[in-house]
This record gives sequence, structure tokens and C-alpha cells, in this order.
Amino acid sequence: MKKNNFLALLFLIVGFLTNAQVANAPCNDFSTWTSNNYSSITVANQTGLFGDSWSNKNNLIDGNTGNAASWSAILLGSSWIEARNASGSTFPAGSYAGFVVGDLDLVSLGASMKVATYNGTTKQEEVNFSSLVSTILDGSGKRKVGFVTTKPFNRIRLTVNAGLTLVFTANAYYAEVVKPCAGAALACNTTTDITRTNYGAIVEPSRTGMSGISLGSVSNADNVANANVSDFATITINAGVAASGSISIRDIGDTFPAGTYAGFDIENQSLINAQFFNNITLKSYKNGVLQETVSGSNLLMGLGSDVVASTGRSVVGFLTTKAFDELQITVNSLATINIGNTKVYKMIAMKPCQKTISCNSSYYLTQPDFPVVLNSQRTGLGTLACIGCSVNSADNVIDNDPNNYSRITLAAGVGNTGSISVMDPTATYPKGTYTGFTVKDRYFVYQGDFLEYITIKTYLNGVLQESKTSNELFDLSFFIPIWGTGTKNVGFYTTKDFNEVQIETGSIGSVVNVLDVYSAFIDTRSSNGGSLNCVQAIAAADDSYTINVGGTSTASVITNDTYQGNPANLGASGNLVLTQNSGQNNGITIDPNTGLVTVSPNTAAGTYPVTYTICNNVTPASCDFATVNVVVAADSVNAQDDILTVPAGTTSAQNVLLNDTVNGLQAILGNLLLTQVSTSNPGITLNTSTGNVSVASGTAPGTYQIVYKATTLLGGNSDTATVTVIVPGIPPAPDMKVNISASASSYSFGEPLQMFYEVKNIGNANTDGSEIVVYIYKPNSTDEFTYSTLPMGWTLKSQTSDYYAFSTNKVINQGGSDTIILNYTDNSPSGDTALFKSLMTNGAGGEINFLNNLSAELIFRNDF
Repeated sequence: MKKNNFLALLFLIVGFLTNAQVANAPCNDFSTWTSNNYSSITVANQTGLFGDSWSNKNNLIDGNTGNAASWSAILLGSSWIEARNASGSTFPAGSYAGFVVGDLDLVSLGASMKVATYNGTTKQEEVNFSSLVSTILDGSGKRKVGFVTTKPFNRIRLTVNAGLTLVFTANAYYAEVVKPCAGAALACNTTTDITRTNYGAIVEPSRTGMSGISLGSVSNADNVANANVSDFATITINAGVAASGSISIRDIGDTFPAGTYAGFDIENQSLINAQFFNNITLKSYKNGVLQETVSGSNLLMGLGSDVVASTGRSVVGFLTTKAFDELQITVNSLATINIGNTKVYKMIAMKPCQKTISCNSSYYLTQPDFPVVLNSQRTGLGTLACIGCSVNSADNVIDNDPNNYSRITLAAGVGNTGSISVMDPTATYPKGTYTGFTVKDRYFVYQGDFLEYITIKTYLNGVLQESKTSNELFDLSFFIPIWGTGTKNVGFYTTKDFNEVQIETGSIGSVVNVLDVYSAFIDTRSSNGGSLNCVQAIAAADDSYTINVGGTSTASVITNDTYQGNPANLGASGNLVLTQNSGQNNGITIDPNTGLVTVSPNTAAGTYPVTYTICNNVTPASCDFATVNVVVAADSVNAQDDILTVPAGTTSAQNVLLNDTVNGLQAILGNLLLTQVSTSNPGITLNTSTGNVSVASGTAPGTYQIVYKATTLLGGNSDTATVTVIVPGIPPAPDMKVNISASASSYSFGEPLQMFYEVKNIGNANTDGSEIVVYIYKPNSTDEFTYSTLPMGWTLKSQTSDYYAFSTNKVINQGGSDTIILNYTDNSPSGDTALFKSLMTNGAGGEINFLNNLSAELIFRNDF
């Protein structure tokens, strides 16, 4: 064989073997770039005047992972060392690439490290690590520095900068990679540890560590990602400091979908108190980008090994709403609180799958049948000050072993509480569902009625719905099986939807209170809502009414309710009994005999929900619930102008309220307040107690005006009107007046408003045909103020930038009128009112009264 051909074949064989090594690299596990794993691995480093700057550089790639290549430097020194796949074969994008280095405190030294990947001589990516304070892997002080790549590579370089340190030594033990492979799909309602090698779990160094220097440490971080379920990392925060420690686990082989329950299995003695969860924050990431942040009351506890036990171990997580491939836990400490060490065992994930439930059935809310978790904010002790108190193994309440239970122990005293809250994040259980907990009171012989010390509460999306205690609770063991002697199913029939149920027990003054809690449950025999309409015989439907103050609905709330498919009936001969349950205002009542809703006269305007129950007369009764949404309308008033002829020295026989209305009905002094606004003659007055007009003796004959205001007693709505008072004694004569009104009560910038100028003869005779001239003034000369058509017989006499003058010689009969309509548009960005004015020429149409020839109306701007 020729020499050239032999060399080509040799290179081909070496390349084939090297490619096979890359392809056969272990999935989801660290693989050291050392000669015992990869035959083509070489090492290179930066050189100086005296040769290699790294001593024992081949230690980086030999098969002994316990020795290291070393570099020593002085002030501002820098050097690199690199592991190379000499064959040129590449690891794929998405792989982890990094180094294991010695225990260095880079922050205090002012130094830094960089990890870069290359494809041949071309740099692909680089990440800087300026702080390694809290990435300790194990007791030997080794640390990992690396990152998840986005480009293929066949070289990994470590660069170390000494910074301002006078004498500096760096140790590099070996380079390593993790090839990503997809893990198994998550099982329904079962928590799974996200660890190597089942999943591509690695510690993300850039988001793992402490918030500062010498405040604590994060040790053995990689224990969270390895497959040993007994291993754990420890977040230590020194007492008396405000600091935080974090561990972030990234799965380089998988992306978990939105709706996944994700969290960490952790342990801290402070977890026996629900308030500790305010010190925990979880964050999810995807490709290094933050997706969600959850802390405090939004955290949920999943199924762990010893949840809220005496050791304080718990799975703490949340239901994600965005896809993610990385989860970080941060434990925060305040300077005033010493939370001690927090052990972090594993990252966990669970696929919540909603359980299909049926009518007339009972269910225990346990995994994996239901995707239930414990709400951390409502599980645990009410205070850490309770010595000898505990909530042990709370997650036993949601496992599927009927013999397991959580024990709540409260020392004798007053004010101590312990609670467990079970939440289904995928479902909403309808009203009418019976819910509660199976419990056993260990001291019931001494306590008597132990229900006095138990409270059951329901929540919907974190909002309290109902709370029942003592005689409001009852045992439903007839339908729901119980476990062992002395157990009871304590609960109540709900009247509102819920997705979380909590049991809380309180301390007893003289003895220790010990309560064993087995499981939460639901029973659907009376459920009515959503996909469950289990109470077919009785169906109550919600209603909505608008009722004036002091009024009664025209329809009964049971108009749309049914009994056995037929219309519901009340009363002595009816088939149902109605009971009003609640209302936000005691002034709104439902008549149990008619179902009519009444609003008392002193009820403020607003919207009020009122609930009621209808039941049949059998035992046990079947019932259903509904809500009546009552809109209480404020009183409205409409005051109309009047014309009265009243001789001097007398009082009018007609009341000015005769043509006025309140809520569309005849206005009376019993439903409004009457006040006199003005009078054109002090001898002519309005009696506000009767509504009649009096003219003093000696008042000169003529035509006068009284302006009055009518105000509703509830709501304070008001309207004004003008009474034209004719004092006889002179020949009949016309009297011209302009009434100004608008198409709306307010206006806005740039929006047209119609203005109506009613030219009315309010005298006691027709006009005589002489000229009637009306001047209509613009509120502002810059605004648009136009007219389109005039009433028949009217013409534009003249106009300026400030007014229009319109005239007519037509005869306007007594009480007759013509209306001139102008369009107004506000073009000024400033100003909050517009004043519309008009002036009638004295003597218009033969009138002799000039006192009412000037009219004005003020309109407010609503967007200023």
C-alpha cells in the first residue's frame, strides 16, 4: 500500500472512531473530556516567555479526575487552558460544556473566570463567571463552571484572570460535557424527580449562589440534580443578615409545557409554620429567559416524603402558566429572622390531569386520582410561638393510602391554630357539593363535642367563599366510607363554587388538642353547576332586577325556577318553600310567600346580590340556590314649567307639582324637597310646604316669574322649573321669552352638541305681528356655532363673530312657540364650561314685559 493511501485510511479510521465516541456519549449525564473516554482529546494552554503557563497541563485530560492543571499568577495576570477534540467532531448545540475547578473565592480576590466554546479555531460562545462564592459541589470545595450551548463545538476553553491579587493560583481538574436527550413524559398527578440520567438535569451556575459575600453558602449543589434521592444541597444563611441563596436546575433535554406543577423537595424546621413560605421564591426560565416568578401565598405544596413534619420537609411549587426548562428556588432571609439551613433535595414536576366526576358519587381528593396539592399559605401552624405544636406529615392527606393521616397537635392554651388546605388547580366544584375532611379526634372523650374546635373553609382561586364551624358542620358517613373506629366525615353543603377546602382546628384551654386528618372529600349528590346538574327535581335560576327606591319587583324570583320540570309555586298550596339566605343590604328583602323583591325607601342606589334557597317539603329536603342581582335605581325627577293667573292678595288653587314626576310617577311633597330659587317680585312667593303660589296684596298687575327646584329625598337628584305668574288688572298682552336647552347634559372636545332656543309666548294674548328679534350669542368666537334650517317665517337678520340675529313678523299665539336649533362644537383645548345666552328685543311682538328678555344656560364639559 502506498504511504499516502495508508495515512488517509488511518485518518478515516480515527475520525470514524471519534465520531462514534461523540454519538455514543452518555445521555443526560456528565462525561469528562479525558483520554479514557475520548481517544482524540488533547490539551493546549497559553504560553509565555518560559513556556507553558499551566503546570501539569496534561492532568486536565488524563483519566485521573482527582488531579489538576495549575496556574499561578501575579497582579493582573491572565491565562487560558483548553481541552480539544482533535478529530474535529463536534458536540451538538444544546449540550452543556464546562469545567470543574478548585475552590476559589473570586469575588474577594477581584478575579474572574470565563468558559468559551470553539469549533476549530472559531469562537462560538463565551460566559463570564465573576463570582463562585456559592457553587460548591462537595466537601472538597470543587466547583462547576459552564453553560448550555447554542452552537456546536469541539473545544472548551477556560480563561482565568487574577485581577488585583498579588499571588493567585487556579486549579482546573477536567472539562466535561452533558449531551441532551429527552426524558420520559410526566405521569398524570404523580410527582417525578427531575434528575440525571432520566432527565437532562444540570445545575445552572449563573443562577445558583448567594446574594453577596460571606453571608452564607450553597453547598453540594449538584446533589439536587443527581439520581441519589437521599442526596441534598444546603442553603446556609448566616444569622442576623438579610441575604438570599438560590439553586437553579435546568433540564437541557426537555421543555415542560404550561400547566405543569413544578417545585422543589426542601426541608427547613421553619416550614412547620405557614408564614415561612413568604421567604421562598420560585422562578421558571426557558432558554435562559425568565418566564414566571411566584412566592408567598401563591406557592402550593405537592406530594413529598414528610410534608410539614417535625423536620419541616415539604415539596413547594406552583402551577406554571408558561412552558419552561429550568426552575430556580431562592430562600430569602431578613436580618431580624434566623431561618437556619435549608436542605434542597430534588426538583420535581407533575402533569396535573383533571378528574372527571359524576353525580351521586363520593370521592377522596388524593393523588394520583386527583391533581391535588396543598396550599402552603393555609397549611401549618398559625404561629411559631406555640411550643409543642406541630402539623406532621400533612401530605398524607393527599396520598392514596387510607391508613395514612396527618396529625395536628396543639398545646393547651388559647389562640393556637393548625390547618391543612387541599387545592385542585384544574377544577371548580359547584355549589351544592358536600365537602370536608375525614378526621379522628384522639381526645374526644375529654373534649365532648370536638366540632366546636374545627372550622371548614372553602376557597375559589384563593378567595374565601364560605366558613362553617361547630353546629354548622355535620357528619356524612352514611354516604362516604370512614376508616377505623372513631373517624368522622366532617363537612357541609356548599352554597358557592370552590376549588380548595381547608380544615382548621384551635387549641383548648386545659388539655392538648390532637386531631388526625386522613383526607379531604367531596360528595356530588346535591351538586348543581358546571357539568354537574345532580339535583334534577329542583332548579333555581339566577335573576336580575332594576327596582326604584321604595319599589317592589313586578316579577317573582321563582318565575324562572322549576320543580320536577314544572313551574315552581310558593305559598300554602305551593310545592316549594323559599328562604332568603343573605344580602349585602338589609333593606332588600324577598317575600317568602310571593318571591317579590322589595327595596326599602332608605336604600342607597347601587347593585346588590341577594341569595335564596328553594326546597321541597320531603325529608331529607332537596334544595337549590340562586342569586338575585338587584340594581337599585336612584330617584329621578322631572320638573315642568307652569303658567298661573293669581289675583293680588290671593293664593293659587293649583299646585306647581301637578305636572312634575318622580321616577315617572306623580310628584308629591312626600317624595321630594321643594325650594324657591328666585322670584322677579318679592311679593310673589312659592309656599314650599304646599306647592302653591301666593301674591301679596297691592302687587301691581303684570307678568312675573318664580324659579323653583325639586330635589329627591334619596340620591339628591334635582330639576328646576319656572312658574309664570300673571297678576291680572291690565289688558291682555303677549310676553316673549327664550328657553335654552341642549341635546345632552354635558359636552366634550370636538363632539357636536345641539342647542335649542325655544321662542315662546308666555303672555295672555297673541303677538301683534310686529318684528320679533332674537340675538343668540356664541360661547366662544373660536368655536363652531352654526344653524341649518330656521322655523317657518324666520330669517337671519344679521350676524357677527359673536352672535346671530334672527327675526320674524309672524303671529305667535298665546302659549305657542318656535324653536331655533344651532349646532355647537367646542374646538378649544381649555375651558370646562360653555355659557349660551340669548337676548329678546324689548317690545318684540307687542310685549309689555321686558324682565324676562335675557336668557342663559351653562353647560359643563365632561372631558376636562
